[in-house]
Amino acid sequence: MVPSFVPWLMVVTGVALGVSYVLRAFRVGLNADAFTAVVRKLLDAANADRVIKLTRAAPDSPLAAAARAAVVACARGLPQGDPAADYRRAGDLSSDHVLAPVRAAWDAAFEALARPVRVARYAA
Repeated sequence: MVPSFVPWLMVVTGVALGVSYVLRAFRVGLNADAFTAVVRKLLDAANADRVIKLTRAAPDSPLAAAARAAVVACARGLPQGDPAADYRRAGDLSSDHVLAPVRAAWDAAFEALARPVRVARYAA
């Protein structure tokens, strides 16, 4: 026999998890179109420092963190002595090779801040 408080405990737990997800989702929310437009204008004006300052204004946003990581990776430049490169790839300037560190930084930063929201969504 199930005690009578168990269904109410499940409802209260579900509501608490749902509220937690909604609060996290609103905290990390960002108008992606407006943010992307401003970042694009700043990058077109070669103002990467302002982009980094802008991304720090939304510290909980996965999009802002990923954009900051990508700009920082671009600022570092290409690795000059890539030990994995052999003589055939020494002058490889293809977009896949050049942008690989930028993509890796973007993915890692986005995933780090998106993971708690994803976990809260599954829990809710």
